[in-house]
Amino acid sequence: MVCETNVFKVIANYEIRLTQNLRDAGFKYKVLLNTLDLELSREELSYVPADICIDEKLPLLKIKALIQHKNPRYIIGEIGRVSNYPTELIESYISKDFQPDKSILYCNKVLNTYRTTSMGQPRTGGNSVAIHVHVFYVDVWKKYIGYLESFDFSYALFITTDSENKAAEIRALLPKNGNFESEVLEVIVVENRGRDILPWIAIYAKLSNYDLVLHAHTKRSPTAADWVGASWQQDIFDTMLEQAEKIIASFQENRDLGIVIPDIPRFWRYVAPVRRESEAPFIGMMNDLWGRMQCDKRVDFENASAFIMPYGTMFWYRPNALKKIAALVLAAAEVPVEPLPERSVLHALERLMVYIAWDAGFDYKIAPPKEIASGFVDGIVHNR
Repeated sequence: MVCETNVFKVIANYEIRLTQNLRDAGFKYKVLLNTLDLELSREELSYVPADICIDEKLPLLKIKALIQHKNPRYIIGEIGRVSNYPTELIESYISKDFQPDKSILYCNKVLNTYRTTSMGQPRTGGNSVAIHVHVFYVDVWKKYIGYLESFDFSYALFITTDSENKAAEIRALLPKNGNFESEVLEVIVVENRGRDILPWIAIYAKLSNYDLVLHAHTKRSPTAADWVGASWQQDIFDTMLEQAEKIIASFQENRDLGIVIPDIPRFWRYVAPVRRESEAPFIGMMNDLWGRMQCDKRVDFENASAFIMPYGTMFWYRPNALKKIAALVLAAAEVPVEPLPERSVLHALERLMVYIAWDAGFDYKIAPPKEIASGFVDGIVHNR
């Protein structure tokens, strides 16, 4: 059976023909909206614009009408305002069917930061929590300690590093009076290869014993000015660490939530915005990894305007959402030694995290920055 792809032929051969067949059988029909009275283009006749459907109080609205609207978020909100239709069903459908860089245009993917921080007892709602930090720069690890000691929930702590000397330093700088489970505390020495990603994959099985996991590392940008890495690092701390309780609460409330990532750091948003042409060289590697991990959903990286990704590769996740990464076998030759080039398989994996969770049937959320910039800032920066 060959599926018809021309929408106008589908209308002519099936929709109109069905009506004609019913009339020929003696049935009568009425219309809720007579489109002959409207000035619509041939394309619009195939779906009827969303604002007309709402104004005329039609009980049906084609998904295409929502997709074609220039302000779909307004339309979804309006449906909620003028009817009792559960608009979360619309967002759920779109989130499952549209790849992440498409669904974000129609769905609210920003974490609710206006919630209260108290999660009740037990603090994690029965979810076990693990935190993995890959420590290359011990001085940056010291910044983690204050956050870890302030967490108001229990967690298991796993630290990877690249030398026994660093491991000894780290053991002397562990959180004190924190809530980590002392019987589950490991400092693991690994090869200095693959930045934070290969060490994380190496202990993925251990982390999978927990319901929720934070993957983090001691971010620094050695090839850029000191303030670049420091600002990027602080933006991620403000989201992934300072908002940890809110993130855990969101996982508790939404079983479909598979990964929470930080919003784009200010440096990449305002100082050096990522351009599509600079992302294009990663697409070949992303497609290759997608196939090797045997991901099931069809994805179109070539036409993505931007990739939804955890800048700096730090994020919260459910192990089931990213388990295909754990099965990925990377040959030593695929992972360059330090200093890492600007484009590598590790950078491609960074861009795939949210998509892999989506392929596994999970949704994603973005933790907003501590300082939410006004939209005027975006306008000023983009028009310089």
